[in-house]
Amino acid sequence: MAANSRSVIFISFLGTVICGGVRDFCTSTSSLFTNPFALDASASSPFPSLVAEARMRRIFILLLATVSLVEGQPLERVSSSDTVSLKPVRRAVSARSPQRHGRGHASIIRRQSQSQYGAIGLGDIADLTYTVALQIGGESTVLNLDTGSSDLWVITSSCSSSICQSSKATPYSPSSFQPIQDNADMKLVYGDSTTGTYASGVVGTDSVKLAGIGLDGQVFLAVNDTNNVSVENGAAGVLGLGFPTESAVQYQAISILGSESTDNLLNSIPTSGPLLPRLVSTGAIGEPMFTVTLQRDTIDSSATHGQLTIGTLPDNVDNSSLTWVPIRLYSTSDGGLQGPTFASNEIYPLRWEVPLDGVFLDGAKLPTSNISSPSSQVTALIDTGNSILRGPADVVQAIYSGISTSFNASAANVIAPYDCSVPHTLSFQFGGKQFPVDPRDFLSPTLVSNTSAECNAAGNLVKTDPPALGALYSWSLGDTFLKSNLVAFYYGNLTNPSVDPPRIGFMSLVPDTASEVAEQDVQTALANGGFFASSEPAPTSTIPLSSRPVLHPASQIPSPIDEPGASGKTSASATNSNGPLSALMACVLSILFSSFWIF
Repeated sequence: MAANSRSVIFISFLGTVICGGVRDFCTSTSSLFTNPFALDASASSPFPSLVAEARMRRIFILLLATVSLVEGQPLERVSSSDTVSLKPVRRAVSARSPQRHGRGHASIIRRQSQSQYGAIGLGDIADLTYTVALQIGGESTVLNLDTGSSDLWVITSSCSSSICQSSKATPYSPSSFQPIQDNADMKLVYGDSTTGTYASGVVGTDSVKLAGIGLDGQVFLAVNDTNNVSVENGAAGVLGLGFPTESAVQYQAISILGSESTDNLLNSIPTSGPLLPRLVSTGAIGEPMFTVTLQRDTIDSSATHGQLTIGTLPDNVDNSSLTWVPIRLYSTSDGGLQGPTFASNEIYPLRWEVPLDGVFLDGAKLPTSNISSPSSQVTALIDTGNSILRGPADVVQAIYSGISTSFNASAANVIAPYDCSVPHTLSFQFGGKQFPVDPRDFLSPTLVSNTSAECNAAGNLVKTDPPALGALYSWSLGDTFLKSNLVAFYYGNLTNPSVDPPRIGFMSLVPDTASEVAEQDVQTALANGGFFASSEPAPTSTIPLSSRPVLHPASQIPSPIDEPGASGKTSASATNSNGPLSALMACVLSILFSSFWIF
């Protein structure tokens, strides 16, 4: 055999070994195709688009030199049974347990050619419910903004419950509504054991547009019966902004149309997932994230305006000014999903839940709760759908006792009266930094007249259910916290969290003079006869944004947390959402892109 022929065979064999044997190499390329925002778990930027682009170019050029002579070999997709359960959206005690078996296939997610950014103002109903305007089937309505749940639902014109009949919100007229099948009824459950509500109706699809960004065929629940307080407060339903792993509507859709396996859940995000995750998975938005700021309309209306920003940070907000904290990941022993067949070692988030370092009252750290928990870690749910603060009963009582001289823990109706003219600061520490609640947001006046000012600490702070399997958080920080802090929610890689972990960024909006301002506000209220609740409607027009993405990486991004003993690392096969076929496709596509960039 000629020397040249032997060289060609050797190079071809070498290329085959490189693409087939060093699996991590081709796998990383494949994950970049399925999610161009993908980044290693150890990466330092929550906006890795530019880093990913540079990495892609280096990988493509190297692949060009190694795989151009590779001889094609047949590849088989491996799939096996997997399990997952249909879990209602209950922010309380129920755990996720495997029930059904199914077979699923992952597919490459085709990203849109041009990503978008969007921003829109928020409505505020007495600082209790924050709403956002959107179009469903071409009709405008307003929904409660809820990071504590994952599903979109809206009352219809046929909703006959007393709350629907008395609501001032515009109901959805389902003229273009398409049920996913004849028997597509379901019921969503919200809240904890003392404040639970429900919404029941029919699962179907219609077009939805939010902040100028639209999608056809969005799956949601058209509600014909509910007792949800958000409808009573003036919203037509709920816009859930959580993860697909907690979407009861998506589980219902895939159970009717196929299987509830983890493979099918992840594979169906671009078609049947919640609205924001669909925008992420289809590449419709620039970065896989959204940001929320809430206005204050009752006590000292603030200059900060409420805003939902999608696909980027708001203008004039620098990424380096945020403190980024990893989202808790739930292993199967914690009540989380079993890994899919294409990434069996992956661990997934359930909700926007982050590790909490500590709680401080007027600068002093409070003792950690003695209430038993299945977890050794203390975490907090960041929930715009919750109007107040909820925490462990013993810590809440310690706060009451710390500011109220007449608090009675044994009273039937718990109140903790204190003098409004003495401001108090409650802070929560994330990522080593304290984020205070503005004293104005902690205020909950019960009696304010021309002669006295009395507040009730129990108005904005109450106890909640203890941590339980599938819901391990100890605190739920609602609008009382979010009025004082800008919060950025970053989904990361929805199918392979280890590649680009989900996280939350915090930035305090509380001024250094907050206590003095609170004192002045109380004195003004005394002179005027009290605090007066006010509201403002949700604007329908979008807010212009700079077209350029955020280019300032954070100094360091922690890895996502999980329970001790639960590995967040994945094997080479785990980081590839499509098995050998994707690796081969990535190698082939690399040649084309490399040729384009080089020549």
